[in-house]
Amino acid sequence: MPKYVLDSNIFIQSVNREYRFSFCSGFWDLLQDLYQNDVICSIKTVKRELTQRNDDLSDWVKNKLPNNFFHNELVAGYEYGRLMQWAYSNLQFSDNAKQVFADENRADAWLVAYAAKQGMTVVTHEVLEPYIKKAIKIPNAAQHLSVPCVHIYDFLEKVAKGNFERK
Repeated sequence: MPKYVLDSNIFIQSVNREYRFSFCSGFWDLLQDLYQNDVICSIKTVKRELTQRNDDLSDWVKNKLPNNFFHNELVAGYEYGRLMQWAYSNLQFSDNAKQVFADENRADAWLVAYAAKQGMTVVTHEVLEPYIKKAIKIPNAAQHLSVPCVHIYDFLEKVAKGNFERK
């Protein structure tokens, strides 16, 4: 079982900013290597988010990542329910933030629930924002279920060396 589950923003932000396909193929090769060595995975809702556009990232996901890279998050229904109870009973968050977080077609809540169910760590670009009202961030939700959550750069320090080689 993989140790880390990746948020969709790992792929989206990386391809649009730091690790573009045009000059940083090592990052993308590392992701494939980490998957092949059972270190990382993601969930099917993330795949839907990544493949809804007709772009280079969508093509890469379809052509370079096998279907079993993306696990079925529905096994974490109980944990998902716990997150929804927490979100809706929490007076800190706006009604809109709760509605967005509860959208079953969005990956954030499912990602945290799946990590809780499987004993995994979530990898994301998001950071904990204890006083945020307008959104429910992954690290905030993860903290509620005692799910470890790491930023992409901390993750890379743990799993990579040199020019995106697996440790």
